[in-house]
Amino acid sequence: MLTLNIFSGRATRGLAIAAALFMPAPVAWGQSLSVWQTPEYYRSHALDQINAASAYALGFTGAGVLVATVDSGMDTRHPEFTGRVVQGYDFTYDLPIPLNEAHDLDEPSARDKGSHGTHVAGIIAAARDGVEMQGVAFNAKIMPTAYNIASTNPDGYFSSNWNYLANLGVPI
Repeated sequence: MLTLNIFSGRATRGLAIAAALFMPAPVAWGQSLSVWQTPEYYRSHALDQINAASAYALGFTGAGVLVATVDSGMDTRHPEFTGRVVQGYDFTYDLPIPLNEAHDLDEPSARDKGSHGTHVAGIIAAARDGVEMQGVAFNAKIMPTAYNIASTNPDGYFSSNWNYLANLGVPI
């Protein structure tokens, strides 16, 4: 398989981890990088570091891809993810993470959107909408999972999440 390694900008053999976040989108191949290098792009310092504009110019945006977080959960109401959140699972409380509500183990209250899980989800998949920052795979669907903070076994903290995602076929 020939994939684009967005870290070096070269085509390489094998499966690049970053390439799993990107799928071709209906854009003009070979667009100018400046089309993508907006103030929103630069507010996420990581995008320029990984040369994401080069991948975007080739049509890779995350469209058609499902990504997941293994973290403290996510505020699924956040406007950066509107229409792209897939129901996930909370392994501490053994229940589905509902859509359109705050569900994050790091939150002191349901009104607080400043949690770690939501922030991580934003780095991965915040929308390219001219507001705040954009995520690496800004067109991807995202599935939040909350790790099991009640586990007394260090392996049990995250293992349920990994098994859950693998059984659903979500690339890890």
